[in-house]
Amino acid sequence: MPMTYHLIVTRREFEGIKESWNKLLKESASDTIFLTWEWQFSWWAAFGGGLYIIAVYENEELVAILPFTRAYRLNYYQLRLIGDPHSDYLDFIIRRSYETQILRFFFEDFIDQNPEIGTIRLASVNERSPNFDYFQNSLPTTGFQIEKTEKICPYISLPESWQDYFQSLSASTRYALKRKQRKLEKEFAVKFGVAEDINEVQRRMPHFIAQHQKVWNLRGASGAFKSKQFREFHLTVSELLFKRGQLQLFYLEVNDTPISSYYVFRYDRTFLYYLSGFEPEFSKYSPSVVLLAWAVKDAIDNGMREFDLLRGEGAYKFKWTKRNRVNITFLIKRDILRVNLYYWCINAVRNAFRIYRGLR
Repeated sequence: MPMTYHLIVTRREFEGIKESWNKLLKESASDTIFLTWEWQFSWWAAFGGGLYIIAVYENEELVAILPFTRAYRLNYYQLRLIGDPHSDYLDFIIRRSYETQILRFFFEDFIDQNPEIGTIRLASVNERSPNFDYFQNSLPTTGFQIEKTEKICPYISLPESWQDYFQSLSASTRYALKRKQRKLEKEFAVKFGVAEDINEVQRRMPHFIAQHQKVWNLRGASGAFKSKQFREFHLTVSELLFKRGQLQLFYLEVNDTPISSYYVFRYDRTFLYYLSGFEPEFSKYSPSVVLLAWAVKDAIDNGMREFDLLRGEGAYKFKWTKRNRVNITFLIKRDILRVNLYYWCINAVRNAFRIYRGLR
């Protein structure tokens, strides 16, 4: 049967496709928490953007979702995946065995039939994606320019026991971890835990956000939760994911005072570390290090096969693992004057700002 497609452009339609969306996600090889309807809809509800979700059907049966927002630029439109830039492992949601057919439909037919689309940004596509090879090697080049940006995603492959994992760490890391935990336990009554009900999630989330902001503000940075939109998104999505059993909000308390938090997702036998925070006045005790060890142990005890540290090459991540994957962001640009002029202007402004900062 020939393929047909429908553009989802309204909130009502986006809300109405929830069940079909998550069902298709489970039938795809790109099944990640960042592509669930709950994450995607909550992100769009917080950050907005013109909906431009391409739902593809075969014989009236949903076989693919290409989840974009559309923004007007200089006399052309840009498509970017919903969740960009606050998500890892973004992708197209395609039923297994339909990948090549759908990718050809989009890049060879749909884009050709819609010349007003000037750029397409495919952010944070992981190398494990069934679509990754196509994006790497088969994107259209005639009449297009393609830019690629790479990010590293470290992860821990979990053994059957905490002791096996602990012994796999370097001697210096094992020693430091034992010393830090002993120091905490010597001076305080220490409690590790994870939020157990929705009321506790609602109570602990604002505290976690404040901890995160304190740390980054003291470092002279703005912190992830600087924007109201980002805060509202995570306050909403954390509740939705908790109700689905997909949120682990870990905490470390000393003398009944919470001093560190880890915001972790649980999905398909994987823990995914998203953000953390701690009280700066306790920094000499390295509470985030101690709590991360407890969270990894909890993952092992719960039969998880992986603890994903997500994108970022922070040196601290590689004290816990030597393994990593690659995310690539693909920016596909029509090689036409109005697109080239837009990016020339953007780059000129960025360069001017760099020069200005250098002169201050």
